[in-house]
Amino acid sequence: MPAPFTPSINQTLEGSTTESAAPRSLPDGMTAGLLKSRLDGKKKIKGAILTPQEMKELTEHWKPYRSIGKS
Repeated sequence: MPAPFTPSINQTLEGSTTESAAPRSLPDGMTAGLLKSRLDGKKKIKGAILTPQEMKELTEHWKPYRSIGKS
């Protein structure tokens, strides 16, 4: 039976850090407070939480798996 996790998952679970694992900076105009308010359910204008452009910018470094971030 194959191992249950891929090597990249094991590295994540072990907490190993690499340069590529460093946190990404937020796009211009987006702050940690704004993201927290969205997480808490406080909505922006007309109920929009993330614009398509904001979604694209936040998931850009996930290519080719960024559709997972749009779920």
